[in-house]
Amino acid sequence: MFDGVDAALMFHPGVYSWARAPLTAQVQYRVAFHGRAAHPTGNPTEGIDALAALVELFNVLAVLGRRLPEGSHVQGIVTHGGTATNIVPEYAEGLFGLRAATTPALADLTERLRECADGVARATGTTAEVERATVRYEHFRDNEALSERFAAHLSRAGIPLSPPAPGVYLGSSDIGNVSTRVPAIHPFRRDHGRGRLRPHPGVRRGRRLSPGPRGAGRRDGGPRVHRRGRPVVRGAARGGLGAAPGGANRVVLPPLVGNPANAVPTDTLERAMSLLRVLGRPMLASMFLTGGLNSVRDPKEVAPVAEPVVQPVTERVSALPDRTEQVVRLNGAVQVVAGLMLATGRMPRPAALAIAATLVPTTLAGHRFWEAEDPSERAEQRIHFFKNMSMLGGLLIAADDTGARPSVLWRGTHAARGLRRDAGLVRRSVRGTAGPAAAAGRVRAKLPR
Repeated sequence: MFDGVDAALMFHPGVYSWARAPLTAQVQYRVAFHGRAAHPTGNPTEGIDALAALVELFNVLAVLGRRLPEGSHVQGIVTHGGTATNIVPEYAEGLFGLRAATTPALADLTERLRECADGVARATGTTAEVERATVRYEHFRDNEALSERFAAHLSRAGIPLSPPAPGVYLGSSDIGNVSTRVPAIHPFRRDHGRGRLRPHPGVRRGRRLSPGPRGAGRRDGGPRVHRRGRPVVRGAARGGLGAAPGGANRVVLPPLVGNPANAVPTDTLERAMSLLRVLGRPMLASMFLTGGLNSVRDPKEVAPVAEPVVQPVTERVSALPDRTEQVVRLNGAVQVVAGLMLATGRMPRPAALAIAATLVPTTLAGHRFWEAEDPSERAEQRIHFFKNMSMLGGLLIAADDTGARPSVLWRGTHAARGLRRDAGLVRRSVRGTAGPAAAAGRVRAKLPR
């Protein structure tokens, strides 16, 4: 996935403005204990309490936590503790999150968890199962050269970044895995009160909020955070451009959110879609190339059929030729030229739209099944009519396909928005400097000469 990638750039808003992120290694493990069910009053000695074993594991891990190195800890929850109060639980399960300052320290912590679970199982007469429940996140490896470049860009924008405070860790992320493959940075920019940690955007008072825009806007800061993030994005872009070999214009997006093992590489999808376009466009254009050539070479064969549709149009549109044969030849020429453009990928969207426009009168003129009196002919014309409708739908889809690139409308809207934003910055800058300049002029006028 990262072949040919020069660097990975990512940042987060947070409670600190730090040049790099002290992100720990992290993984989750599921620990299950198997015992034997029994009635706690009728035959208590025959039961083996799996839940008691799980509780004892929590106690052992609490003692272990006092001796763990800095940055390492274990946090667990009970995910299954039995089915009824009058039955000794034969199965209990917990989910444990392990974090450590480095990946080797996380591996050591994982081994300690296994030893604790096995020891508790021997002491309680249960059997223990320990299995990994999530993808392991590596600890983040910062690229010092890129971090310094990024910090310098933000410093020039009036946003100073400092080194992280010793002993403070800010969670884990899959950017840690990415940093083992390519040079990476993960700075932070302070967006709210220093040291005042806020809840996750989806959690408030122990309840999961709905993912709607109101909850997200309240917790994420909304437009204010977006405005404050623009200098950071520009700094990341400049850092990415400078990191590319030979100054190539390449900027790497942040890694995918979620499980990297389940993510399909974007470049693979793009290559597959490009191959489908290369194969599909000539196939879609072939019918119109052959039909258009026939209409250009011999319009007299098609003219009688097209007469009922062409004449009402030519009477209302003076730019079209008066003779039906000339209109048929013009329609065929458009199909040939646009078909060649679509087949070769030259301006395929306008070409598909032009062919679609020519297909409408062709269908109405050549396949008027509702006028056919013979049942077999009516059925045949109906098939051709809806076949053309299917091709029209394919042409409309091709006309909307941007090939994973921004459309002209989007680029124009985006450029206009950028111009308005720049104009607003110029106005604010002028207003900010006009007042002090006028005050300085008034003071200068009062000075003795």
